[in-house]
Amino acid sequence: METKNIINITINPNLNVSGSIRTLYNNYSAFQIRDELKRTNIDQFIEKEKAKISNKQPTNFMIKNIDNLDDTLELSYDFKDLKPIQNSDEIYLNAISFGEFKTNPFESNIRYSPISFGCPRKETILINYSIPEGYTIESIPKEVNIELPQKAGLFAFTSKHNSQKVTISSFIDIYKSDFGVEEYTQLREFYNTIINYQAQQIILKKL
Repeated sequence: METKNIINITINPNLNVSGSIRTLYNNYSAFQIRDELKRTNIDQFIEKEKAKISNKQPTNFMIKNIDNLDDTLELSYDFKDLKPIQNSDEIYLNAISFGEFKTNPFESNIRYSPISFGCPRKETILINYSIPEGYTIESIPKEVNIELPQKAGLFAFTSKHNSQKVTISSFIDIYKSDFGVEEYTQLREFYNTIINYQAQQIILKKL
């Protein structure tokens, strides 16, 4: 299972936010989407996707390579936030605002049965922020690179900036499908780390 979100976000001079999203699906992720499209239709699928992001005013939906099984399935659209950023001396932006983990999928303190993901999975989020003139980048999120024991998984989070651009990337790679009960605590803490780093903020300061 492999997905990649490539997101471009522009903060305009009036502090309205607009941008575009491309989601690339490969392997089992692509199979799941194609299977859903067979059971419904493109219009119903798009309406369902719009409902998930109704606060972003999505437009210009496109789906590519539905029938080309050897190619990457691609979903793309443009968006505009309905609520502009409040004008202030400092602006706080969520580093990851699309596709992030908001809650840990492993909430319980104790696990009594093995964990199965069904298949290995790879999830990438790449976000490019364009910052308006009149603001400087005060701080960006901390970076991290951690592995599960025995190289069962990897989480890498990076943040870069120059001039009026900030680039954030989040990369999760789970190399195996099944985890034993004895690995549960480590897996749970792994996802806690992902949540904490994805929840970091970019701080902009007015000049």
